[in-house]
Amino acid sequence: MGAVTLPRLDHLKGVCWGAENCLIIGPQVAQNSEDQLNQLAGLLESVSAIFSTKIEVTTRIYRRQRYPIYSMLGDHGLNVLSPRLLSSKTLTQINLNECDISDAGAQSLAMVLNGLPSLTELFLNKNRIGLPGIKALMNALLTNGTLKTLHLNTQNPPLSDAAARPISAMLLANSTLTSIDLSDHAFRERGFSAIAFAVGANTGLVHCDIFSNRRLSSRNITELKEMSLTNSTLRYFKIKQIKLISNFLQRNDFNFAQRQVTLLQLLLPLSKLPVIEESSTHF
Repeated sequence: MGAVTLPRLDHLKGVCWGAENCLIIGPQVAQNSEDQLNQLAGLLESVSAIFSTKIEVTTRIYRRQRYPIYSMLGDHGLNVLSPRLLSSKTLTQINLNECDISDAGAQSLAMVLNGLPSLTELFLNKNRIGLPGIKALMNALLTNGTLKTLHLNTQNPPLSDAAARPISAMLLANSTLTSIDLSDHAFRERGFSAIAFAVGANTGLVHCDIFSNRRLSSRNITELKEMSLTNSTLRYFKIKQIKLISNFLQRNDFNFAQRQVTLLQLLLPLSKLPVIEESSTHF
């Protein structure tokens, strides 16, 4: 297939083409008239027949790339954009990292998620999504059969145990998701327990990042061991590195001296012991 001529976007505010057929959209998209927004929807529909499209909405667009530097999209911009995404049948990735998205924006996005048949990657890192937004997203993903990668790390404020409940319910029901990032949150013992149980029962996850700044309880340690024995698909699980006390090392007949090691590497049978990598576990 020869080079594709990209449609002109001069008539649309806050929209431009990026690398690899990535459509970059900024908060100015909300300044378009209804007719212009319908044209954007038509654009998404027309390019679907030519190539798969990525939507990137982010502040990390540099002048050296010759693209406009947009400020954060925000809830209003996402509310305007979300219904128009339904026009694209080959949209594969949505990047909304650092876009000042809160519950309202997350809820509007959740309403259209299951209408995007080719969407496989969703990035929502470093936003302000709280419990209502998490509930809406997780409810949508209960029956989603296309999304494979979900990043929700570093929300402000950090997600608590209350958010762990809808997340774990989604993981128990969804077997399509292969990678989830829940790092840098405030999950305590109960929240970690709920997620560990759901990950153990999940039949699709390959990568799970739940790295946080807290130490695990003895109950969590037991649950991690059970999870490692029940889950047959997980190959990468990232948690807080801890230095285990010497009697635990002796009880498990491992001689790691006083090295900083990842917990699951001590819980796994010796035959499954992976190569140690900083802050992560492969098994």
